Amino acid sequence: MKTLEMLLVTNQQIDLSQFSNWKITLVDNIETAIEKIQSIDFNLIALENNFDKDSVSKLQKIASFQQSDVLVFSFSSAADITEKSNQIAEELKIQKQQNYSFTDNMFASHPLYCSN
Repeated sequence: MKTLEMLLVTNQQIDLSQFSNWKITLVDNIETAIEKIQSIDFNLIALENNFDKDSVSKLQKIASFQQSDVLVFSFSSAADITEKSNQIAEELKIQKQQNYSFTDNMFASHPLYCSN
C-alpha cells in the first residue's frame, strides 16, 4: 500500500515509530503547518487541541481550499492520533480497493473485452 502523508501539528513528544503506514511531517505551530499544506498533499492533518481557535480555523480553511479531500482532526493525546490514523488508513485502503473493483468491473460487460 502507498505510504500515506500526515501533517502532525503538536508541541508534544510523539513516538513516530508507531505510525508505520504514514509518512509524517512534524511541525510545532500553525503557520509552519500552513506552509507545509501549500507544498505537500496530505491525507490527514492532526492538530493538538491547545492551539487558539482562530489559528485552527485559518488552517482548516486553507487546508480545505488547497486539498479538498484532506481530513483534519484535533487530538489531546498520542493514543488519539494512533486510533484515528489507523481508522483512516483502513478507510483509505477500503476506498482504494473499491475504486479498483469498479474499474475492473467496468470492462466486464464491454463488447470488446468480454469473451461471449
